[in-house]
Amino acid sequence: KFKNRTAQTRRLTDLIQRVRLKVPVENAEDNTPLELIGLKSFLESIIELRWIVPDMLEEGGAMLLTGPPGIGKTQYSLRWAMNLGLGQEYLNYPVVEPTKVLMFSLEMGFAPLKYFLQSMTKDMNVADIFKLEDMIKFIPLGESLALNNESQKKKFEEAIQYHKPKIIIVDSLSASVNGELTEGNAKDVMNYGDRLRKKYNLTTWFIHHQRKAQAEN
Repeated sequence: KFKNRTAQTRRLTDLIQRVRLKVPVENAEDNTPLELIGLKSFLESIIELRWIVPDMLEEGGAMLLTGPPGIGKTQYSLRWAMNLGLGQEYLNYPVVEPTKVLMFSLEMGFAPLKYFLQSMTKDMNVADIFKLEDMIKFIPLGESLALNNESQKKKFEEAIQYHKPKIIIVDSLSASVNGELTEGNAKDVMNYGDRLRKKYNLTTWFIHHQRKAQAEN
């Protein structure tokens, strides 16, 4: 494709760099030096950010939504999921195109999640609800799914492979680990999220519910 072009080497280098970002080499010895890129080369490269929500959420990006209990982080995320699925503007943010979403509801099981969704969709037209049947899928577990456990990671990825979403929403970070949410296992889950983003070219959206204040915290 780039034969006899003056920018052939740069174009091919850009393509190789894009592949390296998507499919990193794991557990292999690499004695090559780290790549140095100058400012002019950066500016002339063909690699660009691709947005799902311009200036807010990029393709292959990572969102961590956190805040005090009871302020509506899950409902906010559900509203985003529906508007992303329909490709509709939300809170004055444009959405580039309809986007497939997969939500792992580890905090709420089937009944409470249905309660919220019924309330949110009571004024939605039937055509949009039919569209969202394919664009949003829910896994209403209502219990922990430990992403620092190999067998549970396998189940998690099987759902991703089946639905092929562009965005996964995980509610919540603390329910995605075994036991207490320590700094170590939180890092393990977030690092795993980074690998998922590269492996499946998807965006991750984790919800973190901060603990209620107690005497000791």
